[in-house]
Parts: sequence; structure tokens; C-alpha cells
Amino acid sequence: MDDVAIVGALRTPVVSRSRGFAGTTVDELAAHALAAVAAAGGRRPDAVVLGNCTGPGGNLGRIAALGAGFGESCAGWGVDAQCGSGLIAVAEATRHVRETGGAAAAGGEAGAAEPAPVTVGLIPTMGALHEGHATLIRRALEQNDVVAVSIFVNPLQFGPGEDYESYPRPLEADLQMLRDLGVDLAFVPERETMYPGGRPLVSLSSGELGTRFEGASRPGHFDGVLTVVAKLFNLFVAAAGPHRVRAYFGQKDAQQVAIVQRLVADLNVPVTIVPVAIVREEGGLAMSSRNTYLDEESRRAALVLSRTLALLREEGLSRGYAGIDLESARSRIEERDGVELDYLEIVDPSTFDAPTEASTRAMAMAAIRVGGTRLIDNMDVL
Repeated sequence: MDDVAIVGALRTPVVSRSRGFAGTTVDELAAHALAAVAAAGGRRPDAVVLGNCTGPGGNLGRIAALGAGFGESCAGWGVDAQCGSGLIAVAEATRHVRETGGAAAAGGEAGAAEPAPVTVGLIPTMGALHEGHATLIRRALEQNDVVAVSIFVNPLQFGPGEDYESYPRPLEADLQMLRDLGVDLAFVPERETMYPGGRPLVSLSSGELGTRFEGASRPGHFDGVLTVVAKLFNLFVAAAGPHRVRAYFGQKDAQQVAIVQRLVADLNVPVTIVPVAIVREEGGLAMSSRNTYLDEESRRAALVLSRTLALLREEGLSRGYAGIDLESARSRIEERDGVELDYLEIVDPSTFDAPTEASTRAMAMAAIRVGGTRLIDNMDVL
């Protein structure tokens, strides 16, 4: 017999999102594949040749033939080779058909292969999780194989007199929320784990942008943010591999997102940053862990922030940047009882400078204090 044709072929997955083959041995998977390819080709082979790319081992061809139900009469043998064992096995099967006149022979390869790349979605948090965090987590679950949430109240990003000691730490409630959402990993390090011996000797600088707006009101804040974020990135990239980590940040902290993006760009960090839109409470207040500090009266007063930003957005969309009355907006906030304005500015979010004729976007960003609680928010106005 000179002409030999391949009448059926298939390739099994190496790995799947559901890890469906995690409990299947190579012998079993080879037997399933042989049975399927025989059914597809409409022929029962009288010999099976399987390549073994992992090196010398048992007679995989014979074991798989029996497992596929081909019976004792079906011959089986293997080809041990690190490279090309599958091609050699197909050639051996072809030779068998030619020399014996057999109805069919099966050839192929079984063995270890590199697993499909696994992506990790990382959500760095300080805990006190809310629906805004849940939105980040859901996005990460949609886009990644594994989702990890870090919970660490980072002392480096709190200044003197700020709320580091009183910052809410409802750890059990946070962990239950992560379980309910289907998060794979919660990373909850102790302070000593992140900063052995106290404060780090080496830290990162957020540069000139880190001294403006939030940085002007909270000196050193963004340096602390960058230092802890860089440590988290190093840990997770080491575990997942370069360009396998996506990190999710809420756009409420727009300046923070921009500075973290510069960290990645300036230091060639192999992590993808994914900003996620602000999530708001029913009345419009941007969700924040610090909202838990607000009583009903303070919460009503705090609404002046989002409502003022919304008015600026209406002005910008209807009249353009030149038609935005920023001073009136500042006065509106300052006149609200119980509210202290820290800053209200309009910037080009690509530079955080004042918008120019070349700007394609403009963003109003603001910070206020309601009692002892500091709140930030932002909104596109163009």
C-alpha cells in the first residue's frame, strides 16, 4: 500500500479557565483523544504509536490503546524524543500501514507542554471595601484568570495628624465580600512584612506632579503611594511573570492613577494599569471608604461637591471651556455650612496643567472637608 491518508485528527487543550483537565492523567487524556479521533475517522486502528516529548517512560501507546477500548489485538508502542516525537510517531504509523496493509494506525504525541499564560488582576486597596471596590473586582474577574486583592493600610501615605490610626479596618467583612465576589486571593500583609524594621530606607518620589493638588495638601502622600504600589507590583510580577498583571484603580483618585501610570512608564514596570470609572452613591456622592465617617447631616452637606462638579460639566458641555464659571463654583462650595473647600481646579487630565486650545479633555477636580472628613472627587467637563 503506497497511499496513506490521515482521516482524523484533533488536539486537546493544555489548560482551560475552568481547569477541566486538572485531574486527568496523560494516559487517560491520550485514551480519550484516541477514541475521539477513531470515531471522527470512522476507523478502528490496529496499531497506536504515541510520541512522548517528556523523555523515556512507559509504553504510552499500548496503555492508551487499551484505555480507548481498541482491545488486546491492537499493537501499541511509543517514541521517546524531546523534540519532534509527534511527527516521528505519525511517520511510524504511516510505515506500519504501508508494511502490514493494516486498516489504520494512530500516531501522535502526548506529554508536557508550557501552560497557557495566566493573567492576574490585582486590586490594591486599604480595605473598608465598598461597591466601588466591587466594581474594580468585577472588571478584573471579567478580564483575568486569577484575581487578587491586597488589603494594607499603608502608613507611608498618611501625614501627621491624618487618620492612619482611626482608618476603618473591618477585615472580616472585607474578606467575606471577597469570598462572595469570587476573588481567588486576598493578600493581607502585616506592616512588618511590607516594611521590615519600620520605614523603608529606599522609597520612590512622585516628582513635581506629586506636589500639586492632593500632594500640596498632603505632602509626601504620593511618594508613599508609589512605594507601596511598586512593592505590590514587584511581588505579583514575580509570581505571574512580566506583562501578566493588570492593576485596577478607581478614577476617583485621578491624580493617583496618573502618577501610577507614570511609575509604570518611567521605570518600565511590566504591568498594565486599568482605570475604572467612579462609582457613586444614589445621591451622587463618590464612593469612598471615608464616607463611613459621615453622619446624615454631614452626608447631605458633602453632596455639594458632586453637585457642583455636575454643574460645571453642564456649563462645559453647553458653552465650552471659556463658559465655565469656576469662581462661582468655588463660592457655591464655600457657602455651604459645614464644608471647607481645599481646592477646585480644572485641568487637562493628560498633563494636570490648565487646559489649552490643544486639549481634547478637561476635568474638574476638587477636595473638601466636611467636619474632620476629607473627600475628593472629579468629573470631566469637556
